[in-house]
Amino acid sequence: MHRSAAVTSDSRWQPGHGLLVCDHADVTVLLSLQRSRYHLLDNIAGRIWRQACAGATLTEIAAGLAKDFNVPVSQAMDDVAEIVSGLSSNGLVQPLGRGPRTKDPARFFAVASSWPASQARSTCARTRVLPSVIACIGRLLAVRLAVAVLGVPWLLSQLYRVEQPENPSPGNRTWLRGVARQVTLASTVVPFRAECLEQSLCLLWIGRNAGISTQLRLGVRPFPFLAHAWIDYKDISVNDPEEFVMTFYRFRPIAEMVC
Repeated sequence: MHRSAAVTSDSRWQPGHGLLVCDHADVTVLLSLQRSRYHLLDNIAGRIWRQACAGATLTEIAAGLAKDFNVPVSQAMDDVAEIVSGLSSNGLVQPLGRGPRTKDPARFFAVASSWPASQARSTCARTRVLPSVIACIGRLLAVRLAVAVLGVPWLLSQLYRVEQPENPSPGNRTWLRGVARQVTLASTVVPFRAECLEQSLCLLWIGRNAGISTQLRLGVRPFPFLAHAWIDYKDISVNDPEEFVMTFYRFRPIAEMVC
């Protein structure tokens, strides 16, 4: 459980580690990659989060709210302190100057850190032979294990770690869609429910190892809440109909955070 940092009137804050933000009307949606958890903030909480992340003190934030909503500063201060405390306990803000806490993968790292790179020159990718369903099952299992043990941020850092030259083959999109079908078939036989994120991470891995600049995209529909993950190639989805993913409000590309 995340422990809330001390909240004082003059404390300054910065965004928590590994956050993605998406705005929809009066709602701010935050995704913690570290915890794989979504948070919906209303207009006031979203305003407080943004001002705190910009370095404003609680006193400064409360003064602005008191003026805009015509309430006593003391009341605004109590509300701001309570909200910031909740943001801190959920890892959405951290004290200014505190570095992100990193997880030391210890014994697992020596084995796991090389598994995406070990496939980077695979014969299947170079010759554009679709991976078998059995191969996709193995990758889904590896993705599941890596996410469970080391977390999504670590896995993404490995998949995006090396920039490979783009393979300009005109058949890239068709090949990726074929791979997506194989991953979907594999997801029906693995001994767990492979969600859209795990399937997309598997497709991201295969695509990037083949020298294709695949990109993981995440989006939400706030009301009713629904989150989804998919893979883009040249800004067009390859594992979902484009008209479907267009119904989601998108977070900024994951690559901007991990590269």
